[in-house]
Amino acid sequence: MMDQVPNMLLVLIFGIVVTVGINGWFSAIGCLRSGGPLLAAELSTPPPLGLFDLLGFFLLQMLGDLWAGWSAGIDVSSPNDASATQQLSMLYHLNFVRLGLFAVGTLWLWGRYRSLLPAFSSHRFGSDLLLGCRAFCMIAPIVYTLQVVLSLIWKPSQHPIIALLQDADNRAQTLAVCGIAAVIAAPLFEELIFRRFLYGWLCRVATVGSDEPVQIFVGGVWPGGVTAEPELFEEVENERIRHDAEKSSDDASNPYRPTARTTDPGTTESKVTELETPEPETKPATRGLPWWPLWVSSGLFALMHAGNGPDPIPLFVFAIWLAYIYRQTGRLTPCIVIHLLLNLISFLLLSLSTAA
Repeated sequence: MMDQVPNMLLVLIFGIVVTVGINGWFSAIGCLRSGGPLLAAELSTPPPLGLFDLLGFFLLQMLGDLWAGWSAGIDVSSPNDASATQQLSMLYHLNFVRLGLFAVGTLWLWGRYRSLLPAFSSHRFGSDLLLGCRAFCMIAPIVYTLQVVLSLIWKPSQHPIIALLQDADNRAQTLAVCGIAAVIAAPLFEELIFRRFLYGWLCRVATVGSDEPVQIFVGGVWPGGVTAEPELFEEVENERIRHDAEKSSDDASNPYRPTARTTDPGTTESKVTELETPEPETKPATRGLPWWPLWVSSGLFALMHAGNGPDPIPLFVFAIWLAYIYRQTGRLTPCIVIHLLLNLISFLLLSLSTAA
């Protein structure tokens, strides 16, 4: 009877995820039918990152990975010859590297762009947790179904964690190290690097003015170290609003006339300038961002997992969902929650399969 408890628990979790997910998709379809987006967009300012920020962070990651391999005694010229003990030791040190890079990255963004609070809003923490849980339930069945179907037609490769769990001498220690790597370190680090850094920089490339090409490389810091704090996408949004206003200018009775957001010099507060009649508050907001940064960052996220059989395909779908959530909210907390829950359930399934 006790052997059936984990399976019963998984069935219960699966039932909850599917039920909440179906409810979420019905609500989303209702929003689409009413003319709104799946998730209402919130105007936010991603950090005006430069290419040097991105390359600097990747360099820190490479150095950290080399240190983890060196600390485990692994020969970088022949890493496949490492024993299970060495691989576990390397994963142990990689946990410190990933968590350390998450701390360094958030401090980097805060010190250079003062952008830590918008990514991790304390007063929205509870609602972000609920949003992350609901969004996970909506996307998880799709990702797992894709994984199962592709595994039937595509020979899957063995996940590295499975090999570690099968060859481990101390299973409890191995579970702890692998669990921290999969459920804590990976979601924190990957969401910071792929959503906050990479996606943020790609948006910078897409929106920077033709008279400021140098900011693509050095970021939005002006000479003297003053951060470029005005709304990064304000000009894009106002251009869309003006275009919508011109299109509807022949209809004086139109109650959905758009409004433009402007920022007074010397202040971070936005005010609304009426072009015609203000939009009702019920009309969903939009930030006017291009979509290609979402596709590019998601593709690179999937390519990072290449070599694990069909995994890149469902992970590409998963990354698109994560990037969309980040695009609409401008915050990392719901993305981290979604990523953490997917890795948690996947790790539980791997642990049970190796235990059997």
